[in-house]
Amino acid sequence: MQLEHEPADQTYPVWESLVMRTGAQDDAEVIALAREVWEALGPNEYARQLRARPRTSRGFFEGRAWRALGVFGMVAISIAAEEAGLRWWLWLPALLAWPVAILSIFRWRFRRAERRGGAELPHL
Repeated sequence: MQLEHEPADQTYPVWESLVMRTGAQDDAEVIALAREVWEALGPNEYARQLRARPRTSRGFFEGRAWRALGVFGMVAISIAAEEAGLRWWLWLPALLAWPVAILSIFRWRFRRAERRGGAELPHL
């Protein structure tokens, strides 16, 4: 990156500034080590781990929605079981299975988004 050809508000990325300041970008050993890391991780893994992920209100609301779905689902199961007059040991397995099911679906969705480098992840 040549900053003299970039807009005035452009700066080096955090990792690049240290490399550029020390002049290590032309060192053969640094280049060889960087290539080894790139080949070991692969391009998709490199993007998945090191690419910036946005943190917007969409991810925040998605995280909150998953939490609310888990809590309100258990409340709904409890209310429905009480209204039906079921004894507690009959509906307790459903009450315990609900958060496990929601967590499993959430983790599947989270891992799917995590595989895409740069994709926003649900957060609180």
